[in-house]
Amino acid sequence: LPQILEAVVEGGVERLLLGNACLSMASVRDIIDVLSHAPGALRYVDIIGCKAVGEMEQELVKNFPYARGCSLEAPDCGLSGQAFERLKNQTDVARDALQREEERRRRTADMVEKYISRQEVFEEFAAENCSRELPPDPTSPLCHPWRWREGIEWESQWAFKAFIQANPRFGGDGENPCLDIVTLEDGSRRELDSNARYALQQQRNAILEEWGCVMESLDEEGEEVGEWDCEEGAVDGGEIMPGKSCRPGSFRIVEGGRPLPDAFLKTFGPQEEVVDNQQFLGFMVWAGVEPSMEIIEKMRQEREVEVLRVRQQREAYERAWHKKMKKFTALSEVAKKVYDA
Repeated sequence: LPQILEAVVEGGVERLLLGNACLSMASVRDIIDVLSHAPGALRYVDIIGCKAVGEMEQELVKNFPYARGCSLEAPDCGLSGQAFERLKNQTDVARDALQREEERRRRTADMVEKYISRQEVFEEFAAENCSRELPPDPTSPLCHPWRWREGIEWESQWAFKAFIQANPRFGGDGENPCLDIVTLEDGSRRELDSNARYALQQQRNAILEEWGCVMESLDEEGEEVGEWDCEEGAVDGGEIMPGKSCRPGSFRIVEGGRPLPDAFLKTFGPQEEVVDNQQFLGFMVWAGVEPSMEIIEKMRQEREVEVLRVRQQREAYERAWHKKMKKFTALSEVAKKVYDA
């Protein structure tokens, strides 16, 4: 019996069916002790024809753990009818106790599951912050969704509050100001031209894809795009000229990817709006993300190639138009000679 009771407690068993087991009074006391004090879920015991139970009627009725919602089903054990019903403990108080115990077990299971799910986060945090001779490998910047996972999100949240304090124009509800200047943690100001902003957008997409988001490229009408939309004169020294168009499509997060952390979405979300949030780009700069010169140079080259293509198309069109006009002029001269004569 001791091995059975140990397995019952450790296994979270709620109902113990002993049937016609022949138990001594000491064994019955062991069962009552488990019902009274063990931390497990056991609240119901069924035993049939155990004479030791009848011999202990007064002791059982006096010491039975009614307040815990426990129940002893003991037919043919020599108990009086009153004691039999008393030990069954089918009362409102017992039912309330069982309900409270069930809620407690559910809360405990939820906390255990949540703790286990955070093990990866805790291990990474410990590796980064424990005492050691050499520093660990560099971690993701504070803007990365990895740093907003539950359990370690507080560091990124504090950094974001500091970012807003230094850049109050990014802090208003519904505000989405142009990302042209960001005040950094040391008080310096970082100016961002159109090229830097475009590079940051591409780096933002890479960060989200690294997390597990699925990105889709869109044009202004929400259709998929794959090429530049450029007009002649749009590029001058790598900069976008006012009134001209030279841009890639915008982006959105689509279904099928890994959901972003709740703390991240509360700050920069909802998820479908993350890619339009200038706070996120500004916080990237605050967190140390530098606009990629490789992306900027590639973008400039692509713009120059596209503008050259548009210019060549325009020149070819103008040559064809002038050639056509010359033919019209020649025909007009011939017609005048014919009809004027």
